[in-house]
Parts: sequence; structure tokens; C-alpha cells
Amino acid sequence: MRPAWHVLASLSLGLVVACGGDAPAGPDATIFCAKVIYDPCNTEHDCETTLCKTLAPTLQICTMGCTPGDTTACPATADGTAVTCGSGGFCQPTAATACQLNP
Repeated sequence: MRPAWHVLASLSLGLVVACGGDAPAGPDATIFCAKVIYDPCNTEHDCETTLCKTLAPTLQICTMGCTPGDTTACPATADGTAVTCGSGGFCQPTAATACQLNP
């Protein structure tokens, strides 16, 4: 027969292993926006740049000003895609970052 402390230690270890770590990433995982450039936004308060602009019917993002035609003014997206400066003078990626606004 095992001593009681040995059984208790085994049970405790099993609980730590079963409950340890963060929730796994998957289709139901939520990635919250960080308020950085190209994140979706509703108001200027959703952006570190305080510049939330509607640049297309389905594209309202945190952006920054730039000089139209200057291909070096806008930072690339998180996945490395180059971004152009739109005719309105704002960096305009083809899509917003895939994230959810913080509640």
C-alpha cells in the first residue's frame, strides 16, 4: 500500500498537467487587436495613432498619413505585405489585420 502523501502528490501533479498553460489556439480562439496600424477600428480611441479612417466600404482601420506616390512611407503589414499610400494621403493596405476589437 502506498503512503497517503504519495497518492496526494500524484493527484496534485495530474491536476497541474491537466490545467497548466493557456487555452489552445484554434478556430474559436480570439485574437484581440493591439491598436496598431492596420488594425480595424470604430473610433480614434481604438488606435495608438488616433487616426481611424474609412478607406473603402469595408475597410475602416488605424492608419497614418503619408505622401501620395511615396512608396516608402507606409510600413508593411504584419505578414510583410507592402502597403501603398492612397490618393487621400493615408496608408491603405488591401485588408485590415485579422483581429477583434477589445471590448
